[in-house]
Amino acid sequence: MTRQQVRFLAEGVDAPVLEGELWLPETAPPIAGVVVAHPHPLRGGNMDSNAVVAVCQGLLAAGIAALRFNFRGVEGSEGEHDNGVAEANDVLGALAFLAEQPAIDAGRVGLAGYSFGGGVSLRTAAHAPPCRTAMQV
Repeated sequence: MTRQQVRFLAEGVDAPVLEGELWLPETAPPIAGVVVAHPHPLRGGNMDSNAVVAVCQGLLAAGIAALRFNFRGVEGSEGEHDNGVAEANDVLGALAFLAEQPAIDAGRVGLAGYSFGGGVSLRTAAHAPPCRTAMQV
């Protein structure tokens, strides 16, 4: 397994730079990938939340890449919390970033989220061209 610290742009006007970590399994490319969104940032949620890490570990065990990231205004991600509105652009940026990675099969990109991240992900999935599925935990 490889873990890479990454930075990417959210979608939209005045898009902030977001921080994340890309987990790649030792599987021959092209591989499927999933963006994993974290729980509510105003209640301590971030990409290091236990549920997010556990989902990423499960994906890796299944041979699937995982991109966990911090929403705008959390830890090293730029911008300010927007009560789940602009955070949809964060999810879109994460999906686009993951789909552009050389090892990733852009036709097999999914989305998972926990709590706040699940709600934002579900609302965003309908507008996410590279996204195949959405799941709220």
